[in-house]
Amino acid sequence: MDNESKPRFIENFITDPMDVKKALDGIKRAQRRSKRFGDPGDRFTLSGRIFELTDVYRQAFRDISDEDAQKEGYESLSAYHRHLSNLHSNASFEPDLMFFVHEFRAL
Repeated sequence: MDNESKPRFIENFITDPMDVKKALDGIKRAQRRSKRFGDPGDRFTLSGRIFELTDVYRQAFRDISDEDAQKEGYESLSAYHRHLSNLHSNASFEPDLMFFVHEFRAL
């Protein structure tokens, strides 16, 4: 494997303690961020456990579905929206706001 094909390790990707726990428990399988943190194959660690990005794509806030919210570790879209509002109390989540969706799996 040459240097270009080796996975990168990304840092400060999932930082909310509740989200970290959900990822470690296997409940959370996606993370939306305002910037792109990595590419498929890149890796990150949480409490010593290694995870790998499996897909990265753009999505508008209005297009987030209940299924997407469940991948984020929430039982419904409204629960996910409440979490975002609590986490980012000063943010405005306009329908056209774009996120990078990072889907991942534990290794």
